[in-house]
This record gives sequence, structure tokens and C-alpha cells, in this order.
Amino acid sequence: LRDRRMGALFIESTNGDREIPSRDEDAKKARQIVRNAFDRGGKVLAVALAVGRAQEVLIDQASYMRGGQIYLDSPMATEMWRIFSDLKRMSWSGHEIPISKEISDRVFHLSSTIDQRLRDKILSDERPYFIVASAGSIQAGRSAFWAKRFLSDRRNSVILCNYQFE
Repeated sequence: LRDRRMGALFIESTNGDREIPSRDEDAKKARQIVRNAFDRGGKVLAVALAVGRAQEVLIDQASYMRGGQIYLDSPMATEMWRIFSDLKRMSWSGHEIPISKEISDRVFHLSSTIDQRLRDKILSDERPYFIVASAGSIQAGRSAFWAKRFLSDRRNSVILCNYQFE
């Protein structure tokens, strides 16, 4: 396109008619949803894009969450954590999201593949859990597995964590 004159440019925006909340506002809402679910004795599923958003959600919840267990149920998101975490700079990717050593250890140990035995344990355990599953397919796959089981219990919550780039 550099050498050609452009006659028109069409841009699609699914949120063009409303103001999109900031990441900070969304994170605060998510933290409150998690607190409320845990207070009810429930669990929380966060459905997030595997590259970028899942890691941001994990860092935020690991930083603020008191009590409960955190698990990442997404092989792609796990691999992205391993590739892009920069512990020397203590940040996530280019976003400069701060990561303490404690948070990194807490998130990294949970980023193993969750097998069916662990899923069953989480579902039968009365303790609170925060599960991040990839948004790759909400109709099938890991996020659908968790959503089907979480949505039948009013104590639980599901958060859809995707956003438009700012």
C-alpha cells in the first residue's frame, strides 16, 4: 500500500458506539467478582485469550487474591507464560506489568497441564478456586468443560476477560 494511493479505508469496530472501560476498571471488577464468589464458597472461571490476556489476569489475581487456589488450564497460555515472562526485568512481555518473584513462583507452579484427575479434585473440593481457561472455543474444550460445571452452581462465577486493544 505504500506506493499506491488509498481511495478509502474501512475500519470495523464492535464497540464503536460506547466507551470501553480501562483495564484497571475491568481488573477491579474482576477482583470483586472473585471476592464475592469466594465469600459464597464458590469457584471462578476466567475465560481469557491464551496469549496476553490470560497472563495479565493471572498476574492481577495472584497479586490481589487472598485465599483460594489458582490454576491455568491452557497449554498455549502456559507455553506463552514460559516464553514471555522476563524475571530479570520482573515484567510480563512488553506491557511492563510488574511480576514479583513470589507471584512468578505462584503462577508458574500452577501452569502445568491439568489432567482429568485434578479437574475432578477441583470440582469436588469445597475450597475456592480461580481457574483461567483459554477462550479458544467456549463451545468446546477446556473453557466449555469448566463453564458447564461452574454455571450450575449459583455460588460460582464466570468472567469473560477479553478486550479490545487500547
